[in-house]
Amino acid sequence: MMMAATTNSLVVLCLAVIVQLALAAEGSDAGPAPLSSQMESKILSMLGLRERPRPRPNATAPQYMLDLYDRLRNESNSGVSAGRCAFPDPAFPGNIVRSVANTGTKLKSLDKSGRRFRQILHFNLSAIPSKETITGAHLRLEFLNTIKKMRSAPTIHLKLYQVTQTVSDMRSSRSEEARGTFRLLTSLSIDVSGGASETVDVLPIVQEWRSGVSENTGLYVAVDIPKSERTTRKANAILVKKLSKLRGRTATLVVVSVDGEQCRNRFRRGAEEDDAPREPHPNLCQKRRLYVSFRDVGWQDWIIAPMGYQSYFCGGDCPFPLDTVLNGTNHAIIQSLVNSADPTSAPKVCCAPTKLSAISMLYFDNEDNVVLRQYEDMVVESCGCR
Repeated sequence: MMMAATTNSLVVLCLAVIVQLALAAEGSDAGPAPLSSQMESKILSMLGLRERPRPRPNATAPQYMLDLYDRLRNESNSGVSAGRCAFPDPAFPGNIVRSVANTGTKLKSLDKSGRRFRQILHFNLSAIPSKETITGAHLRLEFLNTIKKMRSAPTIHLKLYQVTQTVSDMRSSRSEEARGTFRLLTSLSIDVSGGASETVDVLPIVQEWRSGVSENTGLYVAVDIPKSERTTRKANAILVKKLSKLRGRTATLVVVSVDGEQCRNRFRRGAEEDDAPREPHPNLCQKRRLYVSFRDVGWQDWIIAPMGYQSYFCGGDCPFPLDTVLNGTNHAIIQSLVNSADPTSAPKVCCAPTKLSAISMLYFDNEDNVVLRQYEDMVVESCGCR
């Protein structure tokens, strides 16, 4: 408990340094005020990053992740909560969501008919620290949106396989089942009139990869579009061209996980504390405004949202005797009493956070994956003498 409290104090201290650097930069034309390498490393470590991410200059976040960030933030602001270290949406049972891009092959047509497509998908999971517990994994088949827009057939047939041996192409002289390098995971018939992207639950296979039960040699997607009276050779050619332009953006692996180290309760509220608004004297212990700007220290290239947030801090005096307005615990009242009698026997009580809340951040990690993460204890909600 003491170590957790110390860690949180360091977070507040580091954020305060960011604010001071930002304020110093306001009156200067020199641009963002850089952090020292030691301070930057400390903050990044607290955010769960080994080093400062440096995404490609043209890196963009998937619209799906941007929409998810906005939706979860709005749900949190509206008071919807699933508890500590959990997003308000039960579809994401954790405090971290990663969008992992496909690094496998392109989606290719096997013949001139434009009705048979194959693709090998590979997702690098090395950026997920071993300390995190994976609680969800969904494969988003985003190429289906392109097929649905063409409406070349009422339904399409899709099969998803686990690749059991390393393969580098989609030669299909025989059926997938006969090759021996593929294990069928699921077979779907998809209504192309539907609007949403199809998702497939792949948590079991991702957990196998993570535990080492099976080697991560990828997934194999087989798409077959039945003949239709509406299908023309020209329409098929257009579909093949559009799908080829998607390149690696045809499918995304969305992984949900929990970082248990950040889920400990670091603060306990006093039994007598409530949420009633209080108007203490300006010099007494209370919540004060503190805006943290990531843009002002040059982190806008890897932090997608937010560019800053109101973190607040606790400041002010805790005079003897402690008044009820100061949210003092029984321990703080006794310590204050002892200090007043003999200052050498016990230090003065301090103004400190008594309730903190979380924020969500969307950013690029060191592998160019887009990460949505909920960080606990980032915003001061109330203060008291402790």
